[in-house]
Amino acid sequence: MKSNYKNILVGIDGSEESEKAFLKAKEIAKNNEAELVIAWINTELERRIPGEELSDREELIYSRYVSVKEAEAKNDGVKKVISVVMTGEPKKYLSKVIPQKFNSDLIILGATSTNIVRNILIGSTAKYVVKNSKCSVLIVK
Repeated sequence: MKSNYKNILVGIDGSEESEKAFLKAKEIAKNNEAELVIAWINTELERRIPGEELSDREELIYSRYVSVKEAEAKNDGVKKVISVVMTGEPKKYLSKVIPQKFNSDLIILGATSTNIVRNILIGSTAKYVVKNSKCSVLIVK
């Protein structure tokens, strides 16, 4: 299904839901010959020491995971793939910061995170992105 999307952003967090979103993002990016931005946003809540930069080890773990996803997308026929690993509020980064930087016209997210504490304390990222994004948003179950 071709939809004329050119810049697709998918948020991943290692959950089953984000894997489903990633698979859908690959499919849509390939069918539309679109750029795919794969983003992992490490929250301050998950940091051992809030405000500290990612340790070299943490940076390596997240970067490797995202790099594997980048290679997978390229192997599956997505021509241009960019990976992003940042620390901050996923809600804001996925609804505003990254879409503005990469001119995203579609954001794809999993329906819920498996991190119940995160959902209770900071709310649903997907819900926030749907409400606050300036581009189309696809939530994958």
